[in-house]
Amino acid sequence: MTDLISTDKQQQQPLSPATLEALVVGGDLSKLTTMQRLEYYTARCTRAGLDPATQPFQYLNLQGKLTLYATKTCTDQLSSLHGIRLSIIGQETTEGTRIVTVRAETRDGRATEEIGALPIAGLKGDALANALMKCVTKAKRRAVLSLCGLGMMDETEIETVSGAKPYASGTVSTLQPPAPAPKPRVVQAEVVPAAIAEGLETMGYSSDGALEPMSDDMLLVYNVRVPVKVFDGWASWNKWDCINKEKQATSKSALKDYTWAQAAEGARDGKREASLRWVVGKAVEEQETGKEPSLFAQRCAVALYKLHHRPAPEAEPVADQDYDTVPW
Repeated sequence: MTDLISTDKQQQQPLSPATLEALVVGGDLSKLTTMQRLEYYTARCTRAGLDPATQPFQYLNLQGKLTLYATKTCTDQLSSLHGIRLSIIGQETTEGTRIVTVRAETRDGRATEEIGALPIAGLKGDALANALMKCVTKAKRRAVLSLCGLGMMDETEIETVSGAKPYASGTVSTLQPPAPAPKPRVVQAEVVPAAIAEGLETMGYSSDGALEPMSDDMLLVYNVRVPVKVFDGWASWNKWDCINKEKQATSKSALKDYTWAQAAEGARDGKREASLRWVVGKAVEEQETGKEPSLFAQRCAVALYKLHHRPAPEAEPVADQDYDTVPW
């Protein structure tokens, strides 16, 4: 066995000449058509023995080019598929940097060693504990990818690479690579795969597609990237004013007279709901240009989710005040 990538001819899906030429010349997936990206994504999964429906890869903007990076699902599948054994052979802290060395070995004795490194200077308590665990995880995943011959980054490496940003393109699944959204933008979430939906329900979230996990600490809420801590912290900030008191006098937003909790109590198809949806739509459009959503936009996405998923009221909600407003 010279490498672990599948060489079964029945499993190989050769890329078309046009797709191969575009990849060789530019190496930028954004230059491919939607169908070419789909062809390339499926071929990468098939040759590695991975199930495309489980989202083993995600898109990444890196140095002006669109490429793929491996998710936790990818390395977990590879470890199981090839019977990879992982062992920590070294841990040390040098000049404030934690370094972990991991050895990965297959059933037939093929092995490799990789390191994971993270800065931990000044960290204490939970932050230090999380960094130490993340360093081990980083080393393990790098070792698996190296042993299996996949020359790409793992998701634990993204935040340490300058300029690397996960590609947030709205409703894009693994079987439909990113494409520009049509205008005008209508916020519509994609149906969550059954396995992910089951996990969301276990965590107490609705799995109707409005909420989709991206990673251990990031969610897509109506296609807006929202940290889990912001979503789960709803109870701690929902009593705050949507618009700062200093700005309420000049604001024309329908949200200016409400707290976040009150915004989520608005009538469906009312002015509060329309304002939240407008902000969410703008945030999704800005994400497509590489701009991260503001905390205000993230909270609007969470409030919109709460509005749409609140228990059915015993009586109709109080109608929104009818005054001259604009969506934002």
